[in-house]
Amino acid sequence: MGLVDEVRAELNRLNLEEHRSQQGIWATPKQMKHLTKLFAKLFAKAASLNQVAVADFSRCVNDIAPLDSSISKLAEKLYVESKNG
Repeated sequence: MGLVDEVRAELNRLNLEEHRSQQGIWATPKQMKHLTKLFAKLFAKAASLNQVAVADFSRCVNDIAPLDSSISKLAEKLYVESKNG
């Protein structure tokens, strides 16, 4: 399983989409902290990821995270890194 798939599986495990749709709110701070750790791992491997996968994953993050959150900022950095890599 690729790293992007691993993080998607974790998103599913945490039921963030269901939580968001039912409650109309963002992920909980605990979930965001956990996702930020996973995202940092993904960011460390950005050079080996293709740009389409990174953009797709970044959209998933932007669906659940405020734009000024640390995970959204990492998403932007990851996308830039994948374009330059």
